[in-house]
Amino acid sequence: MEIKRSLRFKIILCTVLVIAPLVFFLYYYNMYAIRVVRRLDID
Repeated sequence: MEIKRSLRFKIILCTVLVIAPLVFFLYYYNMYAIRVVRRLDID
């Protein structure tokens, strides 16, 4: 059984492809929110 055709490989690959962008956007939004709060705190 080839690794690229296995069900486990496909499930892991799809999971990573879905979760990776979500983690990136979560990190970006968190950094943006921190900047906004600091800017409001200065005013």
